[in-house]
Amino acid sequence: TAENMIPLLGAADRFGVSAAREVLLDSATSFLAKASTCFKSMGQVITLLEASTFYQIDEIQSLALNYVDLYTTEMIESDLFLSLTPEIMKLIFTRDTLKDSIEEVQIYLALLRWARGRGSLNKEDDSQFDISDLSKEGIENLQDLLSLVRF
Repeated sequence: TAENMIPLLGAADRFGVSAAREVLLDSATSFLAKASTCFKSMGQVITLLEASTFYQIDEIQSLALNYVDLYTTEMIESDLFLSLTPEIMKLIFTRDTLKDSIEEVQIYLALLRWARGRGSLNKEDDSQFDISDLSKEGIENLQDLLSLVRF
């Protein structure tokens, strides 16, 4: 599974087992290539993205981010999006390759939604802009991420 693949790949890297590393890397690459045809794999792709970031496996991280680029709108509308760490959020939103059709206001609303842990992306709904109930940490994370929005 995606959850097991990256730690094994990290261990193969750490202990210099190049044959195992190549097999696992090929397996992860193959999975991500197949996943790019379907949004339903987002959960597993995010797992691979988080793990590859933790274990510093750039090849997998890059492929997972390419998947996010393809399904940016679907990702920011999903409940899975609400559970992303601030580090993964920065990684995603510092890229210039997100889906072309996504507007900066959608990214802004998505970041507000993420910080609140709920809400929608309806820019006509004024309640989507309310962040009065955020914790200090939530406000700090949001401020850091909002600097990535390019109006």
